[in-house]
Amino acid sequence: MRIPPLKPPLKNRRFPKIGTFAAVPYPLLKKARTRYTTIMSRTLAYTIESMVSYVTEWGNINSYSYNKDGLKKMSSTLQEAFAHLNADETFITTNTVTHSDIITLKKRPYLKNQCLFVGHYDTVYPPESDFQTVNTHGNYLIGPGVTDMKGGLAILLNSVLSFEKNTIDKKFGWTILLTPDEEIGSIGSKDILLNEAKKHSLGLIFEPPLEDGSFVSERMGSMNIGVTVSGKSAHAGRGAKEGDSAIHALCHWVTKSLIELSSDVTVNVRSEEHTSE
Repeated sequence: MRIPPLKPPLKNRRFPKIGTFAAVPYPLLKKARTRYTTIMSRTLAYTIESMVSYVTEWGNINSYSYNKDGLKKMSSTLQEAFAHLNADETFITTNTVTHSDIITLKKRPYLKNQCLFVGHYDTVYPPESDFQTVNTHGNYLIGPGVTDMKGGLAILLNSVLSFEKNTIDKKFGWTILLTPDEEIGSIGSKDILLNEAKKHSLGLIFEPPLEDGSFVSERMGSMNIGVTVSGKSAHAGRGAKEGDSAIHALCHWVTKSLIELSSDVTVNVRSEEHTSE
């Protein structure tokens, strides 16, 4: 809410009518503005303190995409926090290796206009990583998943909670989807995300903005491609021509793919498994 600039002191202290409004003396306006500012400052301070507390607690839980126990603990912690929204809550078990839950919360699904709010609670840091705890450095929190995206989950929760508490005429319903597998390509939640998206007029994903704070309205999609290459072993000296190198074939395939792809496509190549017989 924007507070209009204060006007000079009014000479008439009888509150004369100006149209349908009454002119209020400057000291009373100043007092009212000071009180409003104090209330808003306290509210903002409470919100920031609440979000810092949430992000610190959540960031200290290792919810690596393949950490079943960590994802289970994170899911339980989120359920407790998001219960403050008093929404209808359901859980969908994914078909990933961890069989973790997609948390779904809905409010006013009967209204015509529906908004979809999306977040994920898995991170990229395995339990054996040295990066496990959240620390404060000045005005910054640094820790696993603080930016991507447990900080986003705290903003999502506080934003919707503030809307529910402070808006009288609520003209739209909403759905919150919290997934456990975004960092590995949403392999277990993709179909559910697509299905829910079709039911909503607007979607917001609470991933971090750009470094300068700019809002991100779209980004490239991603895809995981698994390639299995088989070769034929042979002696490197006497029978080199009798063998077929799987590594050479794979390198040729990758190079050819990079040449044929458009310039705005990025490729990350990694070795998944190597066996020899």
